[in-house]
Amino acid sequence: MKSFKTFSTVLEEDNAKEIIEYFEETTGSYGFLKRCTLHILRNCPETSRNELNKLLQERFSVTARTANSAIHEAEEIISSALALIPLNIEKLETRIEGKIKLIEKKKKEIAEIHTSRKTNTKRLGKLKLHIYNIHNSINRIRQKIENLERQLNEKKPNICMGTKKLARNDIKAFKKHRNSQINYIGRACEKQGNMNFQMQYVKKGNFFAMKVRRDFGKWKENRSSERFAYGKCHFKYGGKQLRDVMRDNVSPVTVSVIRKDGRYYLFVTVAVSYESSAIVTRKEHGVIGIDFNKGFINICETDEKG
Repeated sequence: MKSFKTFSTVLEEDNAKEIIEYFEETTGSYGFLKRCTLHILRNCPETSRNELNKLLQERFSVTARTANSAIHEAEEIISSALALIPLNIEKLETRIEGKIKLIEKKKKEIAEIHTSRKTNTKRLGKLKLHIYNIHNSINRIRQKIENLERQLNEKKPNICMGTKKLARNDIKAFKKHRNSQINYIGRACEKQGNMNFQMQYVKKGNFFAMKVRRDFGKWKENRSSERFAYGKCHFKYGGKQLRDVMRDNVSPVTVSVIRKDGRYYLFVTVAVSYESSAIVTRKEHGVIGIDFNKGFINICETDEKG
């Protein structure tokens, strides 16, 4: 049996200066590549993966592996957005039910006012206005539901790559957040599980040496040693398990570099094999925490270190 496990660490500037500089040079171009890929997949889903890969290579002057990473990521974004739509529809329908109950409550109050000996006209007017506003709110929610159902039927979800809140309030922060991640999708058949972002454990020094293939612009056809950016990193937790998996060279290695709050984070995802009899409920395999909060369930996964 196999499961996927992600290891993370912080890229220190002293050890990964070249890779951080390359990230800053390239993250905008990769973000644009990803958005164009997303646009094509949403509007021309009949385009084959091979045709799209060739199109992206020619337009952005990137390798097939970089184009494949953008395609894979865009497909995952669309798939995740479509999977969330039924949940969002359910939440909106629950809101409508709550508003209908509120209308019924206010109508009962109106009936009580009419049957009382002295009619409170001021309160009666407010209640009627409240009911009118609630009906308008219900109509707006139903329009949202219709819009979501149309997106689901057409398989064209509305997607904002940098959060709507930042887009409305701070366009500079929106663009920075939108272009804050580069993914390198690996394959088991490639050298060290990933041809564009290779990692190798160095026993003397207890660190991982990193070798990143530069892309975009002039680098696609370049065969000199300058086409690589180098660095090293150390995993505080899980380093032994990661190097054991990478030593066997049987797992795809997917790497993500993410900038957040002025720091650079490295996430490495690999496939970990288990014997079915070895899977038992103990803290060494990580735990799942469930938090029941105001009707919502938050689920998080952690390892034995927390």
